[in-house]
Amino acid sequence: MSLGEKTKPTRTELRKINNETGLAKSGHELLKLKNDAMLIKITDINKEIKIHNKTLEENTAKAKNNLFKAFSTHGITKTKYLAASVKENKNIKIEKKRIMGVKLNSITTKGFDRKLNERGYNLRDSSIDIDRTADSFEKLMPQLLKSGEMRSNINLLKKEIKKTNRKTNALKEVIIPRLLKDKNSILSKLEEKSREDFIRTKLTKNRK
Repeated sequence: MSLGEKTKPTRTELRKINNETGLAKSGHELLKLKNDAMLIKITDINKEIKIHNKTLEENTAKAKNNLFKAFSTHGITKTKYLAASVKENKNIKIEKKRIMGVKLNSITTKGFDRKLNERGYNLRDSSIDIDRTADSFEKLMPQLLKSGEMRSNINLLKKEIKKTNRKTNALKEVIIPRLLKDKNSILSKLEEKSREDFIRTKLTKNRK
């Protein structure tokens, strides 16, 4: 906003700029608080991931071990055939939840574990090794989805932080300095006008 083009050196305009400056400064502080909150959230999620990964690694190793036992008992081909006949598990719900104005992913897997006869493969062709493998991988999947949820949310928060930083910098480096410059220009013009009015009034009195 250029003083010469759009801003008139009046007290009304000065009040308007003071209000805009106050709003810009408040907005800048709020954005900084939002950024700080998002950074704290990322730190919390990273701590949760660290704890989660330990359990995930243990259960992944257990599932792989059961799978290798199934390979040993039934062979790779038959094990893959039985795996291909497993019904799709639809007990997955992906929603969005707002945290600090950011849409984050929320994945729920309630009722993801199924009974033997609900999985779809032929139980007569199966064995305890196949059943244990299916069970361990079904228990592993919610943990894998949770891991994906947390990592995707970190990426979403990082993107939002970048956007917020751009807005914060624009307010700090461009908008607020421009408003202050316009304010100072108006004050200077008003002071100049006041001096001119004073001199004019004095000259008028002297003539009388």
